[in-house]
Amino acid sequence: MKKIFVIGTGNLGKRYLQAILTSRGDFRCYCYDHNPEALNSVDIFLNNNNMSASGLTKRNSLDEILNDIDRQSLVIVSTTAQDRLRLVLLITEKRPESLIIEKPVTQTDEDFLTITRLCKEADIQAYTHYTLRFQ
Repeated sequence: MKKIFVIGTGNLGKRYLQAILTSRGDFRCYCYDHNPEALNSVDIFLNNNNMSASGLTKRNSLDEILNDIDRQSLVIVSTTAQDRLRLVLLITEKRPESLIIEKPVTQTDEDFLTITRLCKEADIQAYTHYTLRFQ
């Protein structure tokens, strides 16, 4: 069974959860945020949008969420770019199938190149969510 992880439950993370939890499919959804207030605000968001939390598993620690990630996983990183390299390093060790990293991916070119290399070495399809606008 596919697993979808949302790491970072601020505004963008909640929008990802909204899209995922209103989709049909055979998957499990997990979320985590290092800030307990942000993680707890997910329930309020779901309630305000008349959505059920029944398809969602919230994890209270990074170790818990990392233990759930496997080769059948899509991981969405919607945290701030600060300390992103360390987080992505831990995720790539779990070798998920796909990884979406919100922009900016990192704060330095060197960190970006490191993440690119890690994903290639682990055979992880990596993407950056970017809205392309034509003028």
